[in-house]
Amino acid sequence: MRAIWRYPLDILPEQTFRAPYLANVLAVRMEDGRYPTLYMLVDPTSPDVDKVIVMRRPGEEVEEARDVYIGEIEIETGIYFFFERFQ
Repeated sequence: MRAIWRYPLDILPEQTFRAPYLANVLAVRMEDGRYPTLYMLVDPTSPDVDKVIVMRRPGEEVEEARDVYIGEIEIETGIYFFFERFQ
């Protein structure tokens, strides 16, 4: 059975965390208006792997061959776009 898990994100250019291999991104949203959160549909029985999330602002470069858009947020300091990086 699959489940929806949430992962708090930082406002950083790149971050890595562990999550099940079989995981699909559902959304990136602000949690309680304080911090970005990544929501994923996961198979909890799948082995954990490193997931890399890249954050970019307008005008910054994106490695299109490796980065897949997963969502954006808007906060006081601007708009941030999030991508999942694949090797």
